[in-house]
Amino acid sequence: MKTSKVINLLGIAFIALFISSCGVSTNVHVVTDKTANFHNYRSFAWLEDKKSTNTTPPIYNNDIVRNNVRFFATQELIKEGYVQNIESPDVYLELQVNAQPIKKVSRYTDYGYPGIGGQYILAGRRAIFVGGSMYGSPYTRITTERYDHSDVTINIIDKATNRLIGTISGFTDVDNPTDFNKHLQAEVVKIIHKSPLSRAS
Repeated sequence: MKTSKVINLLGIAFIALFISSCGVSTNVHVVTDKTANFHNYRSFAWLEDKKSTNTTPPIYNNDIVRNNVRFFATQELIKEGYVQNIESPDVYLELQVNAQPIKKVSRYTDYGYPGIGGQYILAGRRAIFVGGSMYGSPYTRITTERYDHSDVTINIIDKATNRLIGTISGFTDVDNPTDFNKHLQAEVVKIIHKSPLSRAS
């Protein structure tokens, strides 16, 4: 009996970890020129936005979205101690917003129903069997998942040399397009905090 309880508790702990790892989040990818000294930069200005890909739906790439990205990024950079200097900045920032639809087909095999001492526990989109034995005939379920893969990219250009010295991209999988704007500020804040312009980096 004690062994069964331990197995179930371990299974529940594993599932809790599995669920937490499946949460929707923004992955930030940073590429920098190792010869650039970002600590020397104190001011910035925005260039005209870089054109997005032709497949980007308008809901992800419009004047409101781009203006909000620049606004949120500007706020965070000012908090970091930077000055927005349109006339003579140290670096130029260039924004690009892209998104593309993704279709993912998954197969899930159900091997039966739980026997004595076992149970199903819901973990995200999956049901995991913990402990006990299995009964019944297995069957395979095919599911189709559709979502949009969006990315917000900010290029950093050294004004003195007119050289690209950094690129920061935040990638997010969006189930509902309306959620993109809800989480846009948090996504931009994360991009800036992970960027080489962050004083903490």
